[in-house]
Amino acid sequence: MLAASLMLASLHAIGRSRRRKRLAGFAFRFGLEYSPVDLFALIDHNFDLFNMADGARCRNVVWGTWHGVPVKVAELRFAPSLEARRERQRGKLEQYSFAFADVPAWLPHLAIRREPLGGLADDLGLHHIRLEWEAFNRGFRVVCEDRQFAYAFLDVGMMQWLMEVAGDSPFRFETRGGRLLVSCPRLGPDGLIPLFAVAQGFHDHVPRMILREYATNVQS
Repeated sequence: MLAASLMLASLHAIGRSRRRKRLAGFAFRFGLEYSPVDLFALIDHNFDLFNMADGARCRNVVWGTWHGVPVKVAELRFAPSLEARRERQRGKLEQYSFAFADVPAWLPHLAIRREPLGGLADDLGLHHIRLEWEAFNRGFRVVCEDRQFAYAFLDVGMMQWLMEVAGDSPFRFETRGGRLLVSCPRLGPDGLIPLFAVAQGFHDHVPRMILREYATNVQS
């Protein structure tokens, strides 16, 4: 039993080492930086992502400028628990990839994700904000305490972009303070290109009116 445990631990260590080398290679190829540990204290419990379970841990951070937008990408995992083991047995993932992009504004918390139930969510008591575009309402769930902010943030351009980018993808989106967050189930090194690109696109589609009205110098 001990020998089997040691062999399993060794295989995990080899797997981690290979992943780190591939991530370092990815960073070098695109002129980015890489660290196996979180140098930026990226875990922020003001976001839903980091509160999905206990014992959030961050590692394998890749950062730099992607098409003019500074982006930080990292991996998130939660400490093993009985419930986590049960979730794993059901095929649910415990590890995620996420990206942060900063904006010169101080934003309320807003969460956007694909809603498998679509327009049935309200009928089932799953409260969320409904917008003027019914096709968007059928595909996405939007949660925000500040409704006026949500209506302004999700203008036609942002909704159209989300429909195009996240229509059939696992990406989730959040805003809080000066940060924009994009997350999804953990990606391999080759899958980081779409994550960087989506974080950049999310940043670039923030309405200019939002950046003016919620500029950092007017935060409370």
